Amino acid sequence: MKLAMISIGVFFFILAASVPEASACEITFNPAEVHVGPDGKGTVKILLKWEHRKCVLDDDDVHVDGKSVKILKSTGFKKVRRGRFENVVNFELQGKEGSIRVWRDCSLKGLSEGIVKIKKK
Repeated sequence: MKLAMISIGVFFFILAASVPEASACEITFNPAEVHVGPDGKGTVKILLKWEHRKCVLDDDDVHVDGKSVKILKSTGFKKVRRGRFENVVNFELQGKEGSIRVWRDCSLKGLSEGIVKIKKK
């Protein structure tokens, strides 16, 4: 009986340890990986979904930066429905590959970030 109880306890401990910690927001990209032509120019849509019903952060607390990528134009995050925002970014890849990183730091849940990889075809 004791062995069964210990086994169940170990199982739940392993299960809890394997579940990823929830982040402040869900950040995704469309497309999920970007391939650009020889000119290096491309477009990606950033989708942001709040974790909390009432977010404690301002809408402009979202940071967008690039690695080997120059941001040419950004629509800024526009509300598409409650707790969901999108931003269309036009960019130019400065090398053979790079990335765009989107992040925000929530005082309740911590850092939330998303990264999209960009490559030349």
